[in-house]
Amino acid sequence: DAYQKLLPDDVRVNGPDHPGTLTTRNQIGYYQSETGDHHAALNTHQQLLPDRTRALGPDHPHTLKTRFSIAKCLGKTGNPQAALDAYQKLLPDDVRVNGPDHPGTLTTRNQIGYYQSETGDHHAALGTYLELLPDRTRALGPDHPHTLNTRYQIAWWTYQSGNTTKAIELLTALLHDRTRVLGPNHSSTQLSKKVLQRWKNKLSGQ
Repeated sequence: DAYQKLLPDDVRVNGPDHPGTLTTRNQIGYYQSETGDHHAALNTHQQLLPDRTRALGPDHPHTLKTRFSIAKCLGKTGNPQAALDAYQKLLPDDVRVNGPDHPGTLTTRNQIGYYQSETGDHHAALGTYLELLPDRTRALGPDHPHTLNTRYQIAWWTYQSGNTTKAIELLTALLHDRTRVLGPNHSSTQLSKKVLQRWKNKLSGQ
């Protein structure tokens, strides 16, 4: 509400293309999404994109961030294929502008893997995560939560591809590291422990 009340004053005082005005509009979209109104957020970001592109340029980090937000909202509104397409179109620009090891670039690649799985292409998703892991490890470190999450996705899709033994091996190693880094009571550690036990039970026929 505060950002929505601020916007007309921003426009009147600073002009519609002022970076501050554009940031206010971005924040409106952000909080629309945070409060669960993903359709409104999608509309806000879609209207913002041409204005940020015109005022800041297509390669400005804020413009790229708006494209990321649009892709995210497309996924949240139940359009996984459109989200995947948007992330795949964004990736080469992320790489070119920010570099391959930028956290935003790595997150875009992660989202591509996620929406490949959401659209049923599990083999492609596994391949994406396998390619992402060494880059996240190098750029963020082996103990970064994003790196650990990528390892979980690899274990998960290895299991889904039918290689239960390999998946158990991967998840066992991950559980050790998540326990060490996050602690035994962290939700991600507990999830790894629960899933690992389920896979072991299935392998032993229980």
